[in-house]
Amino acid sequence: MPYFNIVAETSENTVVTEYEPVKKRSDSYQSEAQLEQEFIRLLCEQGYEYLPIHTEKDLIENLRMKLSELNDYQFSDTEWENFSKMRSQIQMSISWKRLVRYKKIIFKF
Repeated sequence: MPYFNIVAETSENTVVTEYEPVKKRSDSYQSEAQLEQEFIRLLCEQGYEYLPIHTEKDLIENLRMKLSELNDYQFSDTEWENFSKMRSQIQMSISWKRLVRYKKIIFKF
């Protein structure tokens, strides 16, 4: 069964490509690292951008950049600090609720 990939799309035109998947069975297993690299390669072929995010700081910087792009708004450092504090409070609240739910299950309050 053929599949179609969208190569480019505008409001007036769409360019697609057709391909037939090659059916083959692997004779060996992939390591988790090999599987991850193959997955990243496939996503990059489909137009996704690989971001080397290795630390929590990198992740938070990317979040700030993407939120700024999506909202067409540049956060000041003070606004970002306030947002980060609010995010931390929400995480603590969720963690506390999970703990309370866990205690109810274990101790049956």
